[in-house]
Amino acid sequence: MSIQNIKKLALFCVSVREKNSSAGYWDVLVTAENVREARCIGVDALEKQGLIKRTKINNTLIYKQETEVYHHV
Repeated sequence: MSIQNIKKLALFCVSVREKNSSAGYWDVLVTAENVREARCIGVDALEKQGLIKRTKINNTLIYKQETEVYHHV
């Protein structure tokens, strides 16, 4: 494994809630370079699983879990 193939990222918890939803928040852990990228990845993942619809999102909360996570690309 070459050190050039390792990328430093951060681990985020993305919590998404739909409008008028009594189900609460859907949470997903993602690795990303910044908050904006984490939000996009998290919402995409939940939408592809059929758990939310992007047009019905009420709010999204982002929590940084770890500042240094290493990913082998």
